[in-house]
Amino acid sequence: VSMLQSFTFAKWVVRHNPAVYSMLFSPAQRARLQSRPRAEAEWTAYQRISRNLTCYYDNTGGVLRLRYVADDRETAEKMLTILVDDLIADVRDRDIATYTAQIKSLQDHANRTSDELLRADIYEIIAKRMEQLTTAEASALTTFRTIEEPYVPGEPYQPRPFLYAGVTAATMPIALFTLIVLFERSRVFIREQSAERMPLSNGLDQTDSALQAPDSRQGPFDPG
Repeated sequence: VSMLQSFTFAKWVVRHNPAVYSMLFSPAQRARLQSRPRAEAEWTAYQRISRNLTCYYDNTGGVLRLRYVADDRETAEKMLTILVDDLIADVRDRDIATYTAQIKSLQDHANRTSDELLRADIYEIIAKRMEQLTTAEASALTTFRTIEEPYVPGEPYQPRPFLYAGVTAATMPIALFTLIVLFERSRVFIREQSAERMPLSNGLDQTDSALQAPDSRQGPFDPG
């Protein structure tokens, strides 16, 4: 899954299938990309692919599911086919490169050693790697077995006008009611705060502490 969503794989796809640019961008966008460096165009293609591609991997069943969202059914089906084919080709080429590097390293080691027994063992390993190299393409095809061919449903994935309209109709009254309640509570709070701080017309303090009766023990005169 991480390889499918990597920039390296997207670069592999656009380099081996230049027609992918026509599926990702409009003619005007392709003209602008042609005037830019190759790395920038590949990065832009990677961003578009990663935004439209979703991968799911089932660890229990070992099933990899791919979903690609495009503007039309034909483009979505073509892109899924290209991505699956390039994934198999990428795994095959990686295996071939790995076996080739191992064979070269073993051959260099066999040429440097003077031990005949060790050299015989190395040649036996080289023979096994050569066998694996010749069957790398077939092993890549057996590693990934297509369970279901790319399929595009008849209804569009998005936008869904009826679903969006239903969700909006259900949530809009709740949102409006919440806003009204918050607005009324804020008005009451502001009014209470203003009433507490408003002075009397004669300039005396109107706060609760000032309006309380003074303690008889604190006064200078005895009321009796």
